Formats: sequence, structure tokens, C-alpha cells
Amino acid sequence: MKKLLLIAAAVLAGASGLRAQEYTAISPDGKITVTVSTAPELRWSVTREGERLLDASRIGMKIAGAEPFGAAPVVRRAERRRIDER
Repeated sequence: MKKLLLIAAAVLAGASGLRAQEYTAISPDGKITVTVSTAPELRWSVTREGERLLDASRIGMKIAGAEPFGAAPVVRRAERRRIDER
């Protein structure tokens, strides 16, 4: 029984890791990077020339009578594109 529970826990842990996604935006000069991660909760971090300016910090909001924003996030759509303008 313990073996079955351990296997189930490992499978569930692996499945939840599949939902984790990470998105990155890089400044035009390539010096600043903003990263947004969706697991285990919504977080963002900022680096400049490889130096971490902001450690991974939670993004969230509590509104009375509603689910907390940022808890158990799900990405519905993502678009990747390059912008080159002043």
C-alpha cells in the first residue's frame, strides 16, 4: 500500500510540473531580462546583465468575494513576437 501511495505521489508531482511554464521578455539591448513563471504560483524576476535585481517575487491580488489572483495560474494563450521600433 505504501509503495502504491509513493508511486501515485511521484506521478502527481510529475504531472503538476508539466503545467509549469516560464515566459521571458528581453530588452532591445539584451541587458535586461524579465521572467514570469506560473508554478507553483505566479512569480516574476528581473536581471540586468546577469545580475539579479529582483528575486522571484509573487504576483497576486486579493479581492473580496473572488478567488485570489495569481493562485494556481493557468496560461490560456501566449503569443511570441519581436518588436523593433522606437
